[in-house]
This record gives sequence, C-alpha cells and structure tokens, in this order.
Amino acid sequence: MKQYFYALLVLALGMQSLPAAALQPPQIQVAINSFNVSISWTPVEAAESYQLFYAPHPFTGPETIVTVDLQGLSQFDATLWEGAAFLVAVKSLNSSELSDYSNIELIQLSASPNNLPASINMLNIPAGSFTMGNNFLLGPQAGQATEHQVSLSSFQMSETEISNVQYLEFLNAALAQNLLEISTPSIGADKDKQLIIGSASSAYAGKVLYTLNGTRVMKDHNNFDGDNDEFTGVIEPENPLNIAYIGYDASAHQFFLKDPHNSGDFDWQQLCDYYNYSDQTHEDDVSLLLNDFSSWPELTGWSSANPELASALPDKATVAQYPVTFIRWWGAYAFADFYQLKLPSEAQWEYAAKANSSFLYAVYDGISTGDANWNSDSLHPATHHVRNVKSGSPNPFGLYNLGGNVWEWVADNYLSYAPDTVTDPIISVEGSTTRAWRGGSWNYHQATLESAARYFDDENRGNDHFGFRVVK
Repeated sequence: MKQYFYALLVLALGMQSLPAAALQPPQIQVAINSFNVSISWTPVEAAESYQLFYAPHPFTGPETIVTVDLQGLSQFDATLWEGAAFLVAVKSLNSSELSDYSNIELIQLSASPNNLPASINMLNIPAGSFTMGNNFLLGPQAGQATEHQVSLSSFQMSETEISNVQYLEFLNAALAQNLLEISTPSIGADKDKQLIIGSASSAYAGKVLYTLNGTRVMKDHNNFDGDNDEFTGVIEPENPLNIAYIGYDASAHQFFLKDPHNSGDFDWQQLCDYYNYSDQTHEDDVSLLLNDFSSWPELTGWSSANPELASALPDKATVAQYPVTFIRWWGAYAFADFYQLKLPSEAQWEYAAKANSSFLYAVYDGISTGDANWNSDSLHPATHHVRNVKSGSPNPFGLYNLGGNVWEWVADNYLSYAPDTVTDPIISVEGSTTRAWRGGSWNYHQATLESAARYFDDENRGNDHFGFRVVK
C-alpha cells in the first residue's frame, strides 16, 4: 500500500520524468499519544522549508492528496479522532528545488470499539410503574395523552441533551468508518442544502442526519396577512445565532466546530439578509432585500475585519456546549446506533420527566418553569436561542433540560396510546415516518413543558429547535 501510494503521489505531481533532486528528503518519525499525533524530522541541510503531504487511508486516488506548507518547522502536531487513518510524507524545499518524498507512514487510530464520548454521563433510572399521560393537559395534543398504567425496566439516560461537540466527535468517527457522505440536492425540499447523509454501508443509507448550512427559521409568525400561512407575507426573523455550528472541511475530509468570532465561518452581516415572502406560499419577494443585523445586541461591534469586537457574541467554547440542533430523526438514531445506545421511548422519557412522582412540568421540581429555557415572554417570534446543555437545575434523577432548550426526538412513531396496562412499551409502525418528540424548546410556549405533553413531526424534519438525548 505504501509503495502504491508513493507511486501515485509521484504520478499526480508529474515528477516521474524528472531526475532525482539533489536536495535530500527528510526522514520522518510519527508518535501517537491517544488522539494526539506528532510528525517530526531532523532538519535537512540547505532546506529552507518543508511540505507535508497527506491522504486518507485507504488511498483512493491523487485527488485526495492534501499539501500543507510547513515553513521552517521540523515538527507538525495534530489532534485526530477515533478511527482516523492517514498516509503522510514530507518533502524538503528551497528556492531552487524540491526534494523527493520522505518515507511514507501510516497513521491509524483504532475505530473499534466505538467508545461513548467521555463527556456523556449516563445516569441510572430505576425500574418502576407510573401513570403515563394526563387527561387534563393544557397543550393542543391533550386528547392524545390519555392516562394508562406503564411499568418500566431500569435503564440509563444521558444527563443532558447531546451537545455540538459530542455530535462532532460522532461525525468524525463515523466518517472515518465510511458511514457518512455529504450531499447537496438540486431539487426537492432540501434543494441547495448541504446535508450529511448515511452512506450505502450504513444502517441508515440515504437518510438525512444533519443540515450543515442550517439557519434560523423564517416565518410570518404573527400572521399579519391573515391567511394562516406562515410562509406568505411579512417575516419576523428569529435570532441569527440559531444556526448550525458544525461545518465540513472537504480538503481535510473532516467535520469541525465553527467559531462565531471567525468571519470565515460566519459572516453575520450577510447572514442577516432576508426577503419577505410573496403572497404565494414559500416564494420569496425578491424585489427588496432586507437586513436585521442591527436588531441583535449579540452582534453589536461585529465586523468581518474585527470579529473579536463583538463582546456579547458567544465564543467557540460556549457554542460547543449548546445542544446540537438541525438534527433529523435519523441523525439522532445514527448517533445512538454508533455507540450501541438507543433513543428513549416516549414512556422512558415521560417517566424520567415525572421523576418517579407526578411532576406536571418536566422541570427540576415539577413546578418551577422559570428554570427552563422556553418562550416565557410570549414573544412572536422568540428572540433568544438555546443555552448550555447543563444549565438550570437537575431533576431528582439528575437530568438537565428535559423541559425546554430543544425538542427531543424519541424512538416512537406517533399514535394514540393503548388503554391497557403495558410494560416497556414502544410504538413502532412499519413504514410510518411520523415520530414523536418531547419537552418543548426555547421558542415554544409553557404547555409544551408538561411532562405528559406529546408532539410529533416527520422524521425528515429538523431545524433550529430539534435535538435529542440517548438511553441504554
């Protein structure tokens, strides 16, 4: 494999017909410590700088080779991910010539088993029986939550919703195992969206997991035109910070966490451009381009030239701990499947939210909704955004943000409950794409925080208020 890679490197750069360079190549050594990789070499006489060449392993062709200018360095350090595999080589360089390749080394980090990220804390939820549902709910799905008796075996549930950085770790590990692809459809509901989908070798082939270029929801929230269509008429924009924070670097074949203060990752001025809708549903009125950049205090002081001056803009470390959003149901399923976990059933979620009691709301004491992240000021639209997955107070089981922050996908299809006493129930209907979600979110009303409240959507939906947690 190394010889094959070497031959294609030479062929790709058109070096096969040139005489051997007089400038000597370096000899590289590779050291691996957990996920930290160090490539070092002894400086070569007459070399002014060096170039690093790397390509994913297994090698699939010269178009995958990436070149990095190392200037006068004699060591290159990188942090990789579980399952990462690369072939690497270095050349010496001066103003007149380029050396041959150094020795070619394979860097490979184990991808098996798929260990759960250390930052995910799974908490024990004891077995028990409870009354599932509530015949007196305040929310619009009240009639769909009829009371019945449920018994559950013990299980574990993640302490928090899954965060951006936890989902990022999964994406890179799954990508290294060829389970994921990037797709940008030219037609349909996802036209021009950059999507992560399951590869042919995955258990979710062709299913959409995540929208890489997801942005805030734009609707006629107040129904100013009176037609009861949120996608005609005047828009009331949501906060632009409700955006996808995971990106994809095609040259490195790696996902990364975007930095709100990096103008290469986010041009906030441009991201605040928008059009109102015409009187035809989902059709933009392109006669007037609008911009609401000045409406958002978080963006005050930001410019592409000096992004660091926006002191109220969250930094990269902050958004790393926001719940991952723009998640489709299959994106939640794929994460759970990769780590041999599951999405909670509706029964498990509600039992955890009621906390072995009869909590009306899915908050730490069943009452204090002010502790949750929801649209408590009844704004149309809500002007805030998600918060840290571990914020507010934990409930008696130690769980955070079951109520509010983001809606949480669960395993079940959405149907009416069976009236009988049941044990470890899950609603699964062959061919159904309607899935349940629980808990409300930062932009929804108080009734959605009720522990028994049920809501639903198609599994192929997922925007700035869709997230999830996992169970075992």
